[in-house]
Amino acid sequence: MPILLSISVVPPILYMIWFRNSERYEREPWGSVWKMFLWGGVAGVILALIFEVFVQSLFSESAFATVLGPALFMSVIVAPLVEEFTKPLGLRFVRSQINELEDGLIYGAAAGLGFAATENIVYVLHSVAEGGFSAGIMTGVVRAVSSTLLHGSATAITGYGLSMVIVGKKSFGKVIGCFLAAALMHGVFNLTLELQMRYEFSALFALILVTLFTISTAFFVRNRIKRLDKDTGEERVS
Repeated sequence: MPILLSISVVPPILYMIWFRNSERYEREPWGSVWKMFLWGGVAGVILALIFEVFVQSLFSESAFATVLGPALFMSVIVAPLVEEFTKPLGLRFVRSQINELEDGLIYGAAAGLGFAATENIVYVLHSVAEGGFSAGIMTGVVRAVSSTLLHGSATAITGYGLSMVIVGKKSFGKVIGCFLAAALMHGVFNLTLELQMRYEFSALFALILVTLFTISTAFFVRNRIKRLDKDTGEERVS
């Protein structure tokens, strides 16, 4: 059990440290970063479950859901929209700490990674129940380089929208735009996996696709943090 929990939780924590330490100037306080991680892993998950059940009950008989099918509708439409809505809600509790554009990226990533940690535990334990210990380990390893990075990167983008409003004095439309971009990323990720299962094309090919996608988005977020941090630091020096 300790190994299974470690493989579920340690990668998200390491990624959180990686994102947070991408800043060179005025790094975010650990207390606030951990607060967002715990928000995502507890409140974010609970709220997502509640909203997903509610939305499913409202739209499960709709023409759209019927055309897509229940599984595709929930995975590609409902889950991305709901989860990318609930994960960054906790950023309101660290609003006072968001005084630089990159801060929203860091806190958003922390919330998303906390969500991923809890989701990892659920999927790893389910795999153990279905296929044994080795299946659980494999699930944990695969999720460490795919779903975990997706959750962190997607929610970071919504957080960036929030910091553009708070720090950059942009309109709230920036948050909505970033939220929709995050949900689209999430939906494309889930769609790739759903299509692999539906049409039974190479699982390895699908895994490579989503892994390249999530690693690319993670480095995009990290590089954006570093770029914004450098610009802010240079402004202070000058």
